[in-house]
Amino acid sequence: MYWAIGMRVEQMAEAAQLGAYIEFTYFSVGKPEATVTMEDYANAIKVIGPKHCILSSCSGQGWMPIHTFAWQELFRGLQKNGLTNQELDLMAKTNPACLLGFK
Repeated sequence: MYWAIGMRVEQMAEAAQLGAYIEFTYFSVGKPEATVTMEDYANAIKVIGPKHCILSSCSGQGWMPIHTFAWQELFRGLQKNGLTNQELDLMAKTNPACLLGFK
């Protein structure tokens, strides 16, 4: 959903079906001029399926909040829009571990 990539949800779902992981970062919803909402993220994740998604804070820039705040806001926003703790755990822990070969 980041403007530089510009994939539609249907394209993300197709990429996921082909084996890709789709990353959702706090940066895209947390920056001051964000045009993407937590609801947009949650709806996309529901279409794609959490087993094909990864969450990240992407808060390394000096003007972004610290990582812990970004994670907290991202998790709360996604929970508020219908995602479960189990799905968040899958996307924030299990999927990245699998991708890196740790599981």
